[in-house]
Amino acid sequence: MKITPLLGALALMAGCASASETADTGATAAGCDVTVAFGSYAMGIDGQAAEDVEAYVSGHPALVTASQWTRWGREGEKTACLTTASPQAIRTVFKALRALLPDVARRGPVTLESRLGQRFQSKSPLNH
Repeated sequence: MKITPLLGALALMAGCASASETADTGATAAGCDVTVAFGSYAMGIDGQAAEDVEAYVSGHPALVTASQWTRWGREGEKTACLTTASPQAIRTVFKALRALLPDVARRGPVTLESRLGQRFQSKSPLNH
């Protein structure tokens, strides 16, 4: 069977999309208490979710004692590495951020992880 260039390109794009959806944000490897990774499905990140997370972080300095944002993609992809005041603060911050994030991705995937093993990833709108 002969594969046309278009089918080959589509297969390659599908493989890239699924890899970005499951990218490890490295919550424990980087020493972060909580990480939030904003990915893209080739149309940019969920800007509203990123703004909501940034507002929460800046509005809760007693819980989130430090934050570092790392940009890693060409479409605005970025990851927030958050340091919290205590193990209880990790739980509180994770729960609050989870409430801000959509169950189904509006644009790109959003992954939330904690050092305590908590994990959430928005579902792809294509599979919902």
